[in-house]
Amino acid sequence: MKNPFQKIHLLFFLLLFATGNLYPAQDLSNARSMAMGGAYSCLALGAEAPLYNPANLSLRTKYPLTVTLLGAGFGLSNNSFNLSLYNRYNGNFLTDASKTDILNRIPKDGLSVYSVADAHVLGIGYGPLAFTARLKVGLNGSIGREMIDLLLNGNQLNKVYSFKPLSADEIALGEYAVSFGQKFDLGMKNISHFGVGISVKYLKGYSYAGTLESYAQSLTDYTSAEASGRLLANQATGGSGYGIDIGSTITFLYRWRASLSVENVLSNLRWNTGTESHTFDFELKATNADELFNGHVETDSILVSSDSSFAIPAFNTRLPAILRLGILRAVGRFLIAFEWEQGFENSAFASKKALFACGTEYRLLRFFHLRAGTSLGGKFGWANSLGFGFVFGTIRWDFAARSFNGFFTPSARGIGLGTSLIFRY
Repeated sequence: MKNPFQKIHLLFFLLLFATGNLYPAQDLSNARSMAMGGAYSCLALGAEAPLYNPANLSLRTKYPLTVTLLGAGFGLSNNSFNLSLYNRYNGNFLTDASKTDILNRIPKDGLSVYSVADAHVLGIGYGPLAFTARLKVGLNGSIGREMIDLLLNGNQLNKVYSFKPLSADEIALGEYAVSFGQKFDLGMKNISHFGVGISVKYLKGYSYAGTLESYAQSLTDYTSAEASGRLLANQATGGSGYGIDIGSTITFLYRWRASLSVENVLSNLRWNTGTESHTFDFELKATNADELFNGHVETDSILVSSDSSFAIPAFNTRLPAILRLGILRAVGRFLIAFEWEQGFENSAFASKKALFACGTEYRLLRFFHLRAGTSLGGKFGWANSLGFGFVFGTIRWDFAARSFNGFFTPSARGIGLGTSLIFRY
């Protein structure tokens, strides 16, 4: 018997490692943030501030002018498999216990894959003003658990399969933002700074694809077999719109800082170029199972399928609103930061699952800083990060690596890498 796992190992690697299209996390294009687990909304200053909290532009800094010329990162992860599992079963005969082990790792909602790329193309901050340009690409896809069951165990008799076989959301866009932060004097002894900020963004859509409907069902018994299914998706190749971010920041008790921001409190992206709808339907009419499986029946006579594509009017989408609350404390050479992030919908850039992050930075030397962080929740689940940065006068160059759902071992279910270069004057 041919090893059934060979049927899915290529698909597994495509999903886990080669999903180049691309999580919503704001820290992918900022290596310092990635290294601290994403707990960065209190630390982002100057040209970095609009990506986390525009209110931070109201803070006085040593360098009033900052320029970001390089900031790029990516993340890949899935909710079920890791390299260790692949190495354990690839090329081996799968027993019933092995198949059960593989299936038990897949949640009822199916095998999900998350992938994101984020590039901070340009950022210029001067005092309370900033202009930023960034590119983001995100993919959120899933395969029904029943499909993996079928690949491993085959079509079981008298079992009704009813599931969503495939779903995916993909978006690629550019964000061009003008941001402003303003300080206010509250006249309170223990509050040394309070500021608010806003970012107004022009959105340029480059690519969009979204599954609207997906289902399949089948039944095979001793005498007959039947099945049906449908896949409906929309796509577009261009559009434009706007987005608005708001935030506030407060410094209290001298060494404490808190940050509150809402990304995309308002947004709209109208897709009006290359808008199409794609529909695929199939139906396997009830027929004698023995004749079908023995090849005595022409499949064309019992399998009815249709595949159609047609232009559709322009349509609107919105970017997900994301709430962030951060706390920062300076202790000697250490910076310790905590962050809570809450998305209000599931999409390629957000998750309804709350994310909690903790990060620290240690200034080992004047020019060399070490960083570490961890996060739990959100789209990627559990993640651990490490990084370092060089600080030479006006130049800061940071590097970071992140491991999803495990440490930097074959037990991890994904990886993220990032680097960023900032000039300060």
